[in-house]
Order: sequence, then structure tokens, then C-alpha cells
Amino acid sequence: MLLGGKGGCQQCTCVPCNPCERTCTNPHTGTAFEAVYTRYFEGAEAGNTSDGYLSATGDSDTSDPYDGMDGTGPWFQQVAGTFTLEPSTTRHPCSVTVSFWRNNYVLGAATIPPPATTTTMNRIRVSVSASSGTGVFVEGTYVAIGDTLDLAVIIPLVTGGADQSTNDPRTSAGTATVTPECHNKTAIFTISGRIEWNVSKRQHVVYGLVRECYEIGTPCSTWCSGVASPSTIYLTISNFGGTAPDAPYTVNGTYVLDRVPNACDWWQAPWPHDCDGFSVSGGDTINVSSGNGIFMCHLTPINGGLCVNLRMTATGVGTICGTGVIDSGTNGQSYYEGVYNGAFDWEIEV
Repeated sequence: MLLGGKGGCQQCTCVPCNPCERTCTNPHTGTAFEAVYTRYFEGAEAGNTSDGYLSATGDSDTSDPYDGMDGTGPWFQQVAGTFTLEPSTTRHPCSVTVSFWRNNYVLGAATIPPPATTTTMNRIRVSVSASSGTGVFVEGTYVAIGDTLDLAVIIPLVTGGADQSTNDPRTSAGTATVTPECHNKTAIFTISGRIEWNVSKRQHVVYGLVRECYEIGTPCSTWCSGVASPSTIYLTISNFGGTAPDAPYTVNGTYVLDRVPNACDWWQAPWPHDCDGFSVSGGDTINVSSGNGIFMCHLTPINGGLCVNLRMTATGVGTICGTGVIDSGTNGQSYYEGVYNGAFDWEIEV
């Protein structure tokens, strides 16, 4: 492959973009991000329906005593916000990340068996309304102007009834990150989390929170059975035999991944790629999270991204806690351009 300078990509699918050179501001300027939700208590709104970034709407049992949902179903709750990312944006240096979680509780006297907790919809969605480019990336998936993407992840359930706005699960599950096509472009998009249900004796609540680019305190200090979640992990991939951009040279290797701020089970690092000199949007990334696989992505607007999803086992990586070799395996599968193919060996070490 012949590589030219920026703007002179030869025999290469990457597209030159300005890199994001803004840095995370700690502490932030402006009002703090808050957990946003709607919930009634003693006949009045007791939630936090907006923090200026997200807004909560939806159905609650508004009558006291609480004996069942008002009216007829399906009922819904939703938290959503519209964001603008542009070259001058400072509060969100290079991307916007929003996390959602939910809980539910019985309305009225408990019945035997208790009313079902089933939802008829559980969805995290990104909709792109405008861009001075052609669209945005949502964790490796390209979304064009006017299009909508429903993420594969759903809003996770946390334990406990009543108000669970402070029970932030801090997981990659339920989280959406949106990055502009190029950092010299402006993008306007909406991120939303929504559930619907049909059981009148059950109240569901959805919570949403815009993530800071840095952590306050030590929120993951007891994540691993009373001890801290690893700040750094080492991922080794070897014997890669599948299809990928410039494989196996950009897949095989040992990578050092740092924990993503405010997430206790999610690690990320740059993915060196032969076209790195062309500074695509968001950089090239490797993501590893507990319960999932390895996601490697080289983002290019020309074809929606050269992304490789590496499935180590059918159930994904186990909980990443402890020291030494945490997990390893052989005959993993790579998923690229709609097909599982090839195999590889892998190891995760702390």
C-alpha cells in the first residue's frame, strides 16, 4: 500500500479529516450534568425532568394512593436530548456520551404472583438532523443526515424500587457515544432512551445522564468485589486469520487499554492502522468491555467505517477483575462486513 501525506491518500480507503485537538476540561465550565427522569411521589412530580441537556417525558401513576397506571396502555417513559458538536465545542471535546438505566416497582397491593416486569419496547436511538459533513459515527456505525440508528444495546435494569437516580450502573451497556464525521464539521443529533410497557400494576422509570469526559472522585473503587476496577488492561491478539483492513498486520499485537472515564467495565485504546496519518474522525479505537467482545474500528466516511468485531466466546469476555491473566482463548471469530470468518487467539491481562 502506498501512503501519501494528509490529503494525498493513495490506493487507500481512508478519507482525510481534521483530528480532534480539543482536550478534556477538568473541572468543567457550565452547569453540571445531572441524572434526568420523571417520577411521581405523593401526587406530585418528584423527578428531575431536565438538566438543560436531557429532558424526561412519559407516563406515571399520578394519583395517590398509587394503585395502577392511569388510562390504558401501552405506557412509556423516555429521556432524550439534542446536541450540537462543532469545531468550537469545548464541553464535549470530541464526542457526546449519554448513559441510560431503568428500574420498576409494583403499584398498589402486591399480588401473587407479582405483576410482570415485561417491557414491550427497550430502545436506545440516535437520529441525525443536520451536519456540515454527511453524518456521524455511533461507536463505529456510520449514520447519515436524516437517518436513525437503534443501538444493539438496551437500557439496563438496576435493582431497587422508588428513586434509583443515584444508582448509576457505570457500564458500557446502555451507553451511546456519538462522534462527528470529521472534527472540522458540525453535527446536530438526538440521543434518546425509551421503554414501553402494558402492565398497569407496574411503574417503570428511565434515567439518563450525559457523561463528563473525566471522573469525579473514585466511582469504580469497589467495583471488583470491594476493590477497584483495573485502570489499565493488556489485550493480546495473535494468529489472526480472518478478514479485516490490512489484516493481519493491524489486528495481531498487544494493546494497552485504559478504562473509559465514568465506566467501570469498559476499556479503550487507539488502534494503529496503516492509514493513521490521515487523522480520521475520532481516531481509530479498540474497545473491550465485560460481557462483550473486542470491537476495533477505523472510521472512514467513505464506506461507513472499517470495523472488526472480534467474538472471543459465544458469551463474550467475563468480568474483568483481579490481576494476571484474566481470560484467554483460541478459535475466536472475527465479524467483518456482515460475515463471521477466520479465527484468532486472545488474552486479557491486568
